[in-house]
Amino acid sequence: MTALALAAGLTVISASNTTAAPSWTCPYAAERLPRALALRGDDTVSAMETRTSRKGLSLPDGALSRASALSLARALGGSKLVVVRCQDDRDQTVLEAQAFEVDLPIAGVAVRVARPRAEVGAAIDELAARLTSASAPDSGAGFRAPSPGALARAGSALASPNALDRARGLAAALDVDPASVDLRLSAVEAAIEARDFDAAIRLATAPPSPDTPGALSRVLRFLAGAAQLEAGRYVAASETFGSLLRTSETAAVLNNLGVARFRLRDPDASSLFSRAGSFADDRQNDISFNRALAMLFEGKAEQALPVIDRAIEAAPGDAQTHLLKVWAFRALNREPERATAWDRLMAVAPSFASLGTPDLARRLERIFLSERAHTP
Repeated sequence: MTALALAAGLTVISASNTTAAPSWTCPYAAERLPRALALRGDDTVSAMETRTSRKGLSLPDGALSRASALSLARALGGSKLVVVRCQDDRDQTVLEAQAFEVDLPIAGVAVRVARPRAEVGAAIDELAARLTSASAPDSGAGFRAPSPGALARAGSALASPNALDRARGLAAALDVDPASVDLRLSAVEAAIEARDFDAAIRLATAPPSPDTPGALSRVLRFLAGAAQLEAGRYVAASETFGSLLRTSETAAVLNNLGVARFRLRDPDASSLFSRAGSFADDRQNDISFNRALAMLFEGKAEQALPVIDRAIEAAPGDAQTHLLKVWAFRALNREPERATAWDRLMAVAPSFASLGTPDLARRLERIFLSERAHTP
């Protein structure tokens, strides 16, 4: 087989145990491997986003077939898929990974790492090093694994399918090793999944350990800002994303800052979404949706219509975008076109029958939970 480096595109991780016995090894690999790859320069999808997408696609828990894993990667906008298989044999852990091009029938050589289970963090990092290109920077040296006691405490939480149980268990494990950015990130993400945004903010805004890599400190700040948005703390979110923007401009930061400013009634929040549109981020349709939503409430319904039409063309089944078209025609008093748009909306989502009047109180905006490394 052809060896594949992961230096370009967006990588999605699919990890599963090869034995029926319960184990936290692969759930932990699914959490840590995307971070280890990101520190080496690869754009990766977090375990949190992967779990959310799996649920949205109604994929079963446990191991996925190659076809299902590739469908998952495509749904997440990935160009590469890494399939990880984990096996625990007494005190020994074996990790095997293989990379696939999502749109081409090409697979990389299987990479295998075997270490004592107590060294599973180092095994995952070695896997990341062998998956990335030889020229990738080795910037993961400060990314230490949690202490054995903390990881043992986190084990059952990592393997739990319930977000609330995972959040509580990971927070308890973090008490054992509060300097572990690995556990902190997982605990924050679990709290967001459980919609306990106050806990997510508290965990994410705690001062990081001095040895935390800067890239992972940024991830924590980004997650804090996303949780602030979800909790309706728009002033705090605007400050968080404004600070991130001054350091590095990405589509995700611009999008989330735009959401905060829109909710703070900024008369030109749509310009932030317009700037975000210049980046090669796979979530551009969500950015366009936010831009159109902001424009409607900025009194720019006419200018919003072409944006809405392009979004509908890209995702014809997106009921919320059809709703925006109804609202735009309502704002413009174009009744015949509004009626036609309404009929199309009812065909897609009859449950939206009570939403015909533009309503700023309805929170339709789309919040990103991660950045992408793409530039304009």
